[in-house]
Amino acid sequence: MLNFTFQVKLKQKMLRLSTFQQKFVTFLYFPSITRATYESSQFRNFWSVKKSEEEKCKEDGQPTKPAADEAFKVPESWSQPKVVVIGAGIAGLSAAHRLVQCGLCDVTILEATDRPGGRIQSCWFTNSVAELGASLIEGACVANSVYNLAVMERLLQSPVVRQGPSKGLFYSSRGKPIETSVAHKAYAVFRQIESMAISLYGSEICSEDANLDVFMNSHIRRELMHFPESERQGALMVMNNYLTSIKERMGASLECVNTKYYGSLPSLPGGNVKIPVGFVGVLAPLIRDIPDCTIKYCKPVECIRWDACEADRPRACVQCTEDESYEADYVVITTPLGFLKDKASSFFVPNLPAKKMEAINNLGFGHSNNLFLQFPEPMWLRDEGNIMFAWHPDDFSKTNSWVKGLTSLRIDDKSGQVLTGVVSGKDAITMETLDADQIMTDIQKQMQTFLGNPTIPKPSIILRSKWSTNVYSQGAFTYISTDSGLGHIKDLADPVPEPCQSETPVLLFAGEHTSHRNYSTTHGARDSGIREANRILNYTKELRGAPSKQKN
Repeated sequence: MLNFTFQVKLKQKMLRLSTFQQKFVTFLYFPSITRATYESSQFRNFWSVKKSEEEKCKEDGQPTKPAADEAFKVPESWSQPKVVVIGAGIAGLSAAHRLVQCGLCDVTILEATDRPGGRIQSCWFTNSVAELGASLIEGACVANSVYNLAVMERLLQSPVVRQGPSKGLFYSSRGKPIETSVAHKAYAVFRQIESMAISLYGSEICSEDANLDVFMNSHIRRELMHFPESERQGALMVMNNYLTSIKERMGASLECVNTKYYGSLPSLPGGNVKIPVGFVGVLAPLIRDIPDCTIKYCKPVECIRWDACEADRPRACVQCTEDESYEADYVVITTPLGFLKDKASSFFVPNLPAKKMEAINNLGFGHSNNLFLQFPEPMWLRDEGNIMFAWHPDDFSKTNSWVKGLTSLRIDDKSGQVLTGVVSGKDAITMETLDADQIMTDIQKQMQTFLGNPTIPKPSIILRSKWSTNVYSQGAFTYISTDSGLGHIKDLADPVPEPCQSETPVLLFAGEHTSHRNYSTTHGARDSGIREANRILNYTKELRGAPSKQKN
């Protein structure tokens, strides 16, 4: 049950939302409202609170056309191409929403799970909102399409609260805090080294260090010599913590990260912003305007058959695992890169072109999981900041525990009872295999050791994400590995067949892994979905309707 005080606060926040948004947030957050409940008469029309009867599916199952965006409206007299979108994450929903908005309504979204959102997943944890996936709008400015969506839907209120740099104390694995003055000096030096790595992108300077781990550590060792001997160990431990924080953003060991492309990481101005009622709220406006029959849940796809040559055969056929198939003129694939790495060789019939497979295999896909811990009683004040773990080099090399992947614990709620953290890389995979009690025991031991306080209690409840063992994601987000470059992301974004082959493409690809400007971000995923919808709209205008089933 939700804490009563929090229920009141949440209700006050939700009063600012539309009726649809209130019901949407309630539906996705409360575990008591299952999909079976959704399919009952009470929730059957949930997604379309504001839809009129003529906007709903006809009895024969054919979609109707809602009002189109006049500037891009496709004439009703033209034949409608059949579009199948695989995945109801923000990329798939954005693609479908754009198509419907412009008058192409023969769209079907096949979602393997029983909920929309993909790697956006908000839920209640004790008395606060917990984000198991995307948690922040990265770069809260008008250049960010997700920020625009949140503002237009009144999910954010002025003045927007932007997250500042992390504050807190560093505690060493020897049970002693590191002096604040040393930590500040180490931070300044580390940021200078990181800036050097960032500046390599787009410059003519070539680093001999292919991976980021070698580059960063070689410069750290050099800069440590400028510290007084009494401060070197503390400074090293602080900088090692910041190295782990970069690993947290990559989702992988820095040995796997390409130094040359580290500076290509997306960065928009405006700071990071949290949505008070949960990140999942940005999905509401996308789903609201899509006809009820568009999204089909619990429909995992087995394979996509494309490249049909005969005139009497569809351009593509999407085969689901339940002996159910969907014909399509265009298929928009938004499945995560981790899924493609595992399934691409058998998912497409015939196989994808060699350069597409090379991109899938060579790009990095990181592992990252969010962790939420509730303690029996408040033990710290919010103003104290984060608990930063600084490992002594000897201790770090001796332990094999997954907690090495935990850089800090943050105080995210005013009660002081809940701490949150992020575990990345192989440690994230390990954490997913452990039972809850083992995780709570490991966290208690870690805190007692670093804080030098044997009275720290064991957490009473935990919540964690499991993106790496999720068969439909198999990881969290994309990074540029030592075997890849931005060109591979561009290759992933190319349709198949390519337009230069004098054929109208059949397969289109969207998702954060196809956004070379904003890979690894939620707005990159949304932008890619809109990009592929626009591609279909352009082909429809060029062909004045649906494409021919025969090869051009």
